[in-house]
Amino acid sequence: MNLPVSLRRPGVAIALGILVGACAATPGLAEVRAAPSPGHPTFGAAQIQFIRGDANDDGEISLGDVLHVAVYLYGAGPAPLPSPESGDANCDNTVGPLDVVYLINFILRGGPQPKCPT
Repeated sequence: MNLPVSLRRPGVAIALGILVGACAATPGLAEVRAAPSPGHPTFGAAQIQFIRGDANDDGEISLGDVLHVAVYLYGAGPAPLPSPESGDANCDNTVGPLDVVYLINFILRGGPQPKCPT
């Protein structure tokens, strides 16, 4: 990207404090889950493809996802889309406050990418 950036990482750029980059371009970021699977919500027989950490399902991991998870946790918004697993950034099998912290750490501090070990 040819933008003035204060932080530059593969797939992520923060320009004037606004997240502009798309993490979906990062290889290996998308996950596919066949439902139902043990310990995960049942979504019928279809496979659900999602980007872990992309809670608002816009194709990138951004501050919008942090807000989506936070609003969901306080009961004022919908569950992460397309699957609750997309909001589970730290892979502890639940969507909670630590996922908000994990996403902020990834976006703003260069922390680990939201991806569960296989």
